[in-house]
Amino acid sequence: MGSLPQWGYFYLRLLMTANAPAIAQQKPKTVADEGPCSRPDIKKVVLDALNASVEFQERKIKVVDFQNGKTTRADPATNTISCRGVMVLDGGQKFAGVLTIAAPGKKTDIDWYDDDKKNGLVNFSGSGAPTDEAEFIKVITLARAAYQGANTEFAKGAMRPQRAKAICGLLKPLRANNWIGKLTRLTTNSDGKGVLAVEIAPDIQIKTFSTELSDIGSHTLIEPDSRLYSDLSVVSEGDQVRFTGAFLPKDADCIQEVSLTMNGAMISPEFIMRFATVQKTSN
Repeated sequence: MGSLPQWGYFYLRLLMTANAPAIAQQKPKTVADEGPCSRPDIKKVVLDALNASVEFQERKIKVVDFQNGKTTRADPATNTISCRGVMVLDGGQKFAGVLTIAAPGKKTDIDWYDDDKKNGLVNFSGSGAPTDEAEFIKVITLARAAYQGANTEFAKGAMRPQRAKAICGLLKPLRANNWIGKLTRLTTNSDGKGVLAVEIAPDIQIKTFSTELSDIGSHTLIEPDSRLYSDLSVVSEGDQVRFTGAFLPKDADCIQEVSLTMNGAMISPEFIMRFATVQKTSN
């Protein structure tokens, strides 16, 4: 919907209930009548949809209000409206832009266009994660959505090399510096070497190998006499951690991913890392 510049484009495609309200009415004739964008029921649909989306949950963004909603377009024939207003987050941050909602049938599409290409909601990270981590998560999330939305296996297959190209374009060099996530696995293998996994967003894992055989030549397992092994003694599964490390290059995904199937690699990827530091955060 629309043809605004791509740098200011933030797209969500959300499946709403079959009983989505009739959102559109004719454009208001007077200044006092702000049209459908000012309706409380429409605002609730928008807030509920955004906060339930995988995109916002992964970025730890919660929208609490849409203020000053002015109707700029209303098309009853397609049940579509466009509203210029301000998105307000639970931390008090405010982002101006245009919200377009189309509900011609059982599906409701919501588009958001930032007014500010540099400081808008598109680039905001509610988790406090570094910019490259937030962008990495966004690449994986958008590729997952495209993969799941593809109609054929042929189309699905094209998503993986496209994602690999995007990852390589983003990670220069192939490192994570002070990324944050939740420690989901911390154990040792049969040789006493450390094995760990960090979840940086739902269904996106950064991990070591777990066996000596799989780790040959990669050196991701954590040696018992290392400083990292000692640091991990005060961390527990479930803790939020900040970590630094190097990804391993691999053609299929740009960085090494160890799912057994393409479906696993695209839906719930597990990327291998040679961790350098892992520390518990204050949160």
